[in-house]
Amino acid sequence: MDSSNRRYVEATALIVGWAGLFTALYLTAGGPLSWDELLYMETSWNLKEVPWILNRYAHIYFQSIFMHMVGDPIEGAKVYWSFLISSSILGTYLCARRMAVHYPILTGLIAVALFFHLRLPFRYSGTPYADFCLMFFGIWSAVFSLMGSDREGRMRRFLFLFLGLFLFLSIKSKE
Repeated sequence: MDSSNRRYVEATALIVGWAGLFTALYLTAGGPLSWDELLYMETSWNLKEVPWILNRYAHIYFQSIFMHMVGDPIEGAKVYWSFLISSSILGTYLCARRMAVHYPILTGLIAVALFFHLRLPFRYSGTPYADFCLMFFGIWSAVFSLMGSDREGRMRRFLFLFLGLFLFLSIKSKE
């Protein structure tokens, strides 16, 4: 198999794996555990101004997209959590694969296995904590940084634009 076909096979496997992981996480997700998550969910659902939590507006507006897309705050929070965790796992794989000198696919799979060994994201399954949003933005900032480090021209500017955007959103998710 030549290298271009290998890329397509790996990209297809990543997309199918991400979709399967997203679905499995959604089907097993719980829900909010405390009043502050319910407050953030209510603020996201109604988009009302709450001055003392506006420093976390990126988390609230990002969560709002999923809630309004699904049409239900509880189900939207589960979809939001599933998206954050599955996308963070994908970003972890891509970072590890990009940094590996030898055996990049194996290194990426080991990094994913180590991610699954973390307790916090899975203990609070379905809970839309701002910490998970920060984790998502941080991991994808690293992905954009690693991918843009050896590119040239427009693609490099585009990747570093996303790096800056995701770093800004990570700051505004948890100040």
